[in-house]
Amino acid sequence: MSGSGAPASHRGARRILFVTHTSEWIGPNVSLLELLTRLPSHLVPFVAVPSAGRLTEELAERSLPFERVRLDKYGILPLANLIRRHEAALVYGNSVHGASRNALIAAKLCRVPFIYHLREIASAAQRRRGRLFGWADGAVAVSRATADSYGGAFRVAPVVIYNGVSLERFGRRRGHGDETRQSLGIPARAPVILHVGNVYARKGQLQAVDAFRQLRRRVPEAHMVLAGRLDRDPDYVSAVREAIDQPDIGGRVLLLGLWSGIERLMATSDVLLHTATQDPHPRAVIEAMASELPVVALDVDGVGETVVDGVTGYLIKPPGTAVELGDALARVLENEQLRASMGEAGRGRVAQCFSAGATASAIADFIDRTIGA
Repeated sequence: MSGSGAPASHRGARRILFVTHTSEWIGPNVSLLELLTRLPSHLVPFVAVPSAGRLTEELAERSLPFERVRLDKYGILPLANLIRRHEAALVYGNSVHGASRNALIAAKLCRVPFIYHLREIASAAQRRRGRLFGWADGAVAVSRATADSYGGAFRVAPVVIYNGVSLERFGRRRGHGDETRQSLGIPARAPVILHVGNVYARKGQLQAVDAFRQLRRRVPEAHMVLAGRLDRDPDYVSAVREAIDQPDIGGRVLLLGLWSGIERLMATSDVLLHTATQDPHPRAVIEAMASELPVVALDVDGVGETVVDGVTGYLIKPPGTAVELGDALARVLENEQLRASMGEAGRGRVAQCFSAGATASAIADFIDRTIGA
């Protein structure tokens, strides 16, 4: 299935080909959709995807054009044909995945500029394999930590443009007595800790459960909700299930899996716990701040550029301990005034630094400058 692929007709329009390596509903694609729906009218997007999935459903719902095309090495020439057929003014790789590398080669065959969007902290292996990074005409990094991790791989240093979220979607808090809390079987006045992230080792759910165990010594009525995909690492998921099935947890931790409408969980929670050991610029953290939730997190990568320690939440020096995380959660939950002030400060920081509109505007300006150059 494809969306409409007709060339743009209005004067001054520039067709931009966005390439994403998967149609799964993952952070980079959520960010991509936020961008596409906010681009100025003179930038007309179309998206190359390898298969159908949640992303193509969302694109079709918004009448955003897309085409399914091979994105492996055998897809380079089809991508080049796609670039020529649509008269693309620029190709935009939504990650450093191999699909973006192949799109870069196709763009160079067509003499069209190419931009990478750096959404991952670069590993040593990625830097070694990144010989083509220098061919790119520009790169956007979601945080300073992300940009720095690529060293001098790019001819021009990546520009830092933080992820943005919709302040309208993640609106001011609606209180605790909503249907979501009732459907989860959580008492109306029980404190709720929310943890959002696909369940695998890097996201640290086992550490979150240990922190919750420490927290219950001071806040015994607390509950915790873990939301995120369960298909990434079955062995780790099994370990998490075993950890939350212990008698001292008391059935107070819910493992929900992938949850549609994460804003409803944000609205029924009191604090976000983020225990990832590596994270370029996590959407869950800025979504929580937009929802007026204080954030307790390990101070890694882009997290430390987002949360202001003692103002919008608490940052714990990695690797952190269950006692440190549990103590920070307790300080937030035991002080309603502190919780409210941190929540208000967090939303204000999102409005100032991490709004979806500002992110889209900055990326659009960067695209225009790259085409002009």
